[in-house]
Amino acid sequence: MAGGRWIPRTAKTLALSTSFDTELYHKARKGDITTGDIYEYAKKGDAFALRVVDYLNKIHAAGIASIASTYDPEVVYLSGGLFARHKKVILDGIQRYLDKFAGRHLRFKVIESSFLEQQSLYGAYAIAYSPPIELVKLNQE
Repeated sequence: MAGGRWIPRTAKTLALSTSFDTELYHKARKGDITTGDIYEYAKKGDAFALRVVDYLNKIHAAGIASIASTYDPEVVYLSGGLFARHKKVILDGIQRYLDKFAGRHLRFKVIESSFLEQQSLYGAYAIAYSPPIELVKLNQE
């Protein structure tokens, strides 16, 4: 969805197509920000940062709703470093948009994974320890 290095790029694109007069806005127009900057400025009430965070939450909610409409899960788990540091802002923001994108017919919970920042490490370990048969077949071809 929109994560990692793409978040500052998304902020720069928004800065170039909108007009704000905040410190983060001017930095974003120059491409001189990090993902952490966006969330820290949002905590301080920076109007542009709040706009970017809201936009990201909307994108994530749309992606989650799309996946949910395809697979009909009971639970969607979120994790990762960014999520671990800004859980409340991200979860609350996503929840605000889910009804709009998922509709009332899809009912599922969105909760945090217990692994948070170590999610990728555990996933890689699980695949190395017990690789899926499809992966083994691919490696044999």
